[in-house]
Amino acid sequence: MEVYGDKIRNLLIEKSIKERGILHQLSKCVSFSINRLSKINNNTFNSTTKQQQNDFRNYFITGANRGIVFELVKKYSDEGAQNFIIPTARNVEKAVELKALAEKNKNVQIIQLDVADSESIATLDSFWEEHFYTNTLGPILVYQKLHKLLLKRTTRKVIFTSTIAASITSFFPTSTSAYGQSKAALNYSVKELSFELKADKFTVVAVHPGTVATEMGNFGVSAIKKNNPEFTSAIDASVITSEQSPTAMKKLFDDLKEEQSGFFWSYDGSEIPF
Repeated sequence: MEVYGDKIRNLLIEKSIKERGILHQLSKCVSFSINRLSKINNNTFNSTTKQQQNDFRNYFITGANRGIVFELVKKYSDEGAQNFIIPTARNVEKAVELKALAEKNKNVQIIQLDVADSESIATLDSFWEEHFYTNTLGPILVYQKLHKLLLKRTTRKVIFTSTIAASITSFFPTSTSAYGQSKAALNYSVKELSFELKADKFTVVAVHPGTVATEMGNFGVSAIKKNNPEFTSAIDASVITSEQSPTAMKKLFDDLKEEQSGFFWSYDGSEIPF
């Protein structure tokens, strides 16, 4: 499936995918996952029923070195050996908590991946273009590389992290510039992909993780309150913790049905208008 033309696609993924061997790493992780599952309960993976095989789940989660995404990795890892999690990080050496989790839990296998590597976007060096690369093109290109793997599974869920700032209908009276615009472009891609992949029974959604009290979240909240002091009370009341967000999102992800595909959801399961 071609979402973007060959010229842009080759420019953006030649170094970040080919040189780092992301597909090679991913293939090793999936092979490791299958080999690991073959040892569970002294049964071989090939001898299990189709239903039992479907109970073994692989999760590819990008940007998992910190914050709510890291907490989400922990939750899926702690759920049991039937889950195999492949988290990515820009700099694995600096992802101290993620490395510690992978050392502790054998169902976590880290891949180094930076969808905003400066070498990968040597000709796309402006502030605006970097936002669109990181928030729009990057996620779509990563999805393209995982598409064939998802076709081998009966559970086909593709979940993109968005933001309430991308909602045009629920426009908040403050400027988010390239951030909000690039996430809105991602939301459009979600809607289009849900249409294109419907026949193959994919569930494709955009999810707002909430206003979370992380380093990045606190920075954004402070900026909004500074420019819009009249909204301080409402904003403070909406802030949730880095534990509440992934807990709620995990439930949302696990319960997603095909008929929910193509929508923009909040972490709490409520629908957000595009």
